[in-house]
Amino acid sequence: MMKYINPFIILLWVVLVAGCIKENRDDCGRCTLRFSYVGDGTTEIFQKKIEKVNLYVFDANHNCIVSRTLKQNELSTQSISLELSPGTYRAVCIGNAFEATVITDVNCGNYKDIHCTHPCCLSGDIIHSNDSLYQGSKEFAVPKNRELTETIPFSASHIDMYVEVKGYIETAARSTSPLKLEVNNLSTWVNFNNEVTDDELATYYPLSDVEKQSYVYRFNILKQTEHPCLKLYDSDNKEIFSMQLADFLEKHPEINIDKNETIIPILIEFKSIGVEVSIPDWAIEDVKPEF
Repeated sequence: MMKYINPFIILLWVVLVAGCIKENRDDCGRCTLRFSYVGDGTTEIFQKKIEKVNLYVFDANHNCIVSRTLKQNELSTQSISLELSPGTYRAVCIGNAFEATVITDVNCGNYKDIHCTHPCCLSGDIIHSNDSLYQGSKEFAVPKNRELTETIPFSASHIDMYVEVKGYIETAARSTSPLKLEVNNLSTWVNFNNEVTDDELATYYPLSDVEKQSYVYRFNILKQTEHPCLKLYDSDNKEIFSMQLADFLEKHPEINIDKNETIIPILIEFKSIGVEVSIPDWAIEDVKPEF
């Protein structure tokens, strides 16, 4: 008798966790969630910008009932189909959550308290950059025994930073120790309402490339520009330059930080008369990246 009961119990458990048991399966609705990102235009660019999606579906009580990770090879249709019982739901999607992102407290019951952050914020290690994060969310109602298609629009949670340093020459003995850029007072948390929070501020240490006698730093920050301060240090760890990001943006209103695809290009030049800060030549006419 025991040899018969055990498989039956296992089968019953599988059916129950499927979300819609056999007796009520006719009540379930097939819901297709479609992902969309058009940047700052009207043309679909989801495939160009987003390579991975973490999908979370919450019920009316804010319980997370679906958690899926969709990699690039699973996003060719930009959609996923789910069978859900009739009711109201909210889907939240995080795009491009790779090694520089962890998602916390998905079962805390409050979207404002569910966050994406850099794992080094939790470990205390050095932060170089954020991932190129995007977020989408949609509330929807699943009807009884009907198919439903909902489109989830994505928006950017990050800003691309480009900092180029020209004209600074060190002795050959120090050439193995390049300039160090620090960006202080950066927000490191964005919640499931796509709101950047200032609960904890951190310092980023972007990595540099040497290009034609220039130091170039390319990195991402979250969409918060009020507090950050950029500082340059030489090989002796002596501060040689400091600038408030908000002051730079005030002088260059052509940089629209409210856009989805925002890049902040900064050129720092050491000259005989002092240090000049401007926008690089390639960004003078158009400071927004290609759609």
